[in-house]
Amino acid sequence: MGKMQRFLDSCAAYVYNRFSGYFADLTIVLPNRRAGLFFTSYLRAKLQQPVIGPVITTIHELMISFSALMPADRLRLITVLYESWREHTGINESFDDFWYWGDMLLNDFDDIDKYLVNARDLFRNLSQVKEIEGHFDYLSDSQKKVLQQFWGALRNWENYEQERDFISIWEKLSVVYDDFRETLKKEGVGYDGMVIRDGTERVVSGSLYTRRVYLFIGMNALNPCEKKILSYLKMNGKAHFFWDYDDFYLDDVSHPAGFFLRENLSQFPPPEDFEFDTGRFVLPKRFELVAVPSGFGQAQVVPRFMEKSDCNSADCFDDAAIVLADESLLFPVLGAIPGHCESINVTMGYPLRNSPVVSLLLQVAELVRNAGTGNPSRIYFRLVAAILHHPLISDIEPEKVQAFLQQATAGNQVYLSSAELGFSALHSQIFNLPAGIDNFAPYFLDILKLLVDHTEGKNDAAVLKEIISIVYNSVEKLGQTVGDALKRGKVTISPAVFIRLMRQYLTRLSAPFEGEPLSGVQVMGILETRCLDFRHLLIIGMNEDFWPGRDSQPSMIPVGIRRGFGLPGADEAEAMVSYYFYRLIQRAETVTMTWNTVRDGLTGGELSRFCYQLMMQ
Repeated sequence: MGKMQRFLDSCAAYVYNRFSGYFADLTIVLPNRRAGLFFTSYLRAKLQQPVIGPVITTIHELMISFSALMPADRLRLITVLYESWREHTGINESFDDFWYWGDMLLNDFDDIDKYLVNARDLFRNLSQVKEIEGHFDYLSDSQKKVLQQFWGALRNWENYEQERDFISIWEKLSVVYDDFRETLKKEGVGYDGMVIRDGTERVVSGSLYTRRVYLFIGMNALNPCEKKILSYLKMNGKAHFFWDYDDFYLDDVSHPAGFFLRENLSQFPPPEDFEFDTGRFVLPKRFELVAVPSGFGQAQVVPRFMEKSDCNSADCFDDAAIVLADESLLFPVLGAIPGHCESINVTMGYPLRNSPVVSLLLQVAELVRNAGTGNPSRIYFRLVAAILHHPLISDIEPEKVQAFLQQATAGNQVYLSSAELGFSALHSQIFNLPAGIDNFAPYFLDILKLLVDHTEGKNDAAVLKEIISIVYNSVEKLGQTVGDALKRGKVTISPAVFIRLMRQYLTRLSAPFEGEPLSGVQVMGILETRCLDFRHLLIIGMNEDFWPGRDSQPSMIPVGIRRGFGLPGADEAEAMVSYYFYRLIQRAETVTMTWNTVRDGLTGGELSRFCYQLMMQ
């Protein structure tokens, strides 16, 4: 097999040959920041002297930059949405009860704006199917047919209570949508889709003139806002497009990996003189599939993989990669890397939901939530025992704690008082529960401050302090956001909602790893692999649960209406993750994949469908 020409290297060569002397006027748009680092490295290697380089950005950052609106915090958004919902639907449910629906509706509004859907048309009652033919002339025949099937099934909706409830709320969502957006616009903020739609409209109206030339590299699924921007820039001679694909799945019209690329290449063709390495998927490769009866046990394949790839070659940053389909296995994988392999770069963050700091805070949060509706001084024994045994604090006054637990167990105590639990300053802070929502954030922040003192002298003190710092900033931000929501005076936030919000905040956090980003073996998640090519790949966690995964986002918009108006669904999600997989392996020489054979309840133990496809192909 000849030397592999990496896609980003081909793009950098084209940019160097075509645009030398004009780099300062270029904006390179890529799917993610990691691809930007690799592209910059390839371009730098071709330069003979220092130059002012092009602007490197991501497609999301570019779309946000076109708008004058600022993305707002999710709690703030749902608070405003709650006010519009109550006003226009007449449903006086509590903010606690609305939170789930508000979160779902916000996702739907986000899709509506990103896909440039007319919300008034979408939320109309079209039980008279004839209206679809006359009114929706901008939809395709297949889209009209889907809408006719959905609304035709509800033709006699007046006779059924469930259908009447659906229609009564459905017809008011258009007003809620308009009022919600108008309120946000007055405040100069918006949700993601609203900001992107606003920026798109500003660009295509000619409000934003630019001399810059945009190079879109390695995209896949484009929403209508992005397509509109690309079409506008193309029409004005301000854009060039570079698509990464393999003939293997592009020419097969039934293959989902080429679903988006076939349309993209037709609408936005690449430069005629751009050449890159494709059609190699059918050339000889070495595939190895390793079944392991354990999640953590999959990490034991790492040393053999590191031996095959030159792990000590710091300069070969694009030679080998370990891709974690199951991101919870990051620490077992890092622990399995041989000590002599110094050139390792973790390009993904460590999910803090797996850290002891977050697990302790969530246990304490459960304690607060359970006491929220009762007497804060009466604390349930089972929750107290779980906290006292937590690894992060179990070494504080262990003799006193053990003696107390034995005594409480012998006396069959169901509830305890905070006065009994003051074994140390940290214990006192944890078990003196806050009296009101205003005190929740300060309560958790004080716990984190005392935790910092407790880490002194521990082997992993530096890591723990870094995690505590990230969690502290997140809880502090949550406290400020909740305070702002309460000042609006139109919502009441219960302990349950605060705890739910804190759980969402903390489980989405990740701690960045420091290291030389262009050095040695790369360890990364699925999304970080976009646009990148490696000779040797190890994919950990090739189970159906992780790749393609089972992530189905709930929606208030029925599937039939989503399809009728071109909103994304399961087929689009399948095409997206299929492209990530086949594009990643298309230029690799060796691909080793591990999977967990153990079934846990209704999940796990199932090999990814992509592996079965490879076996058949």
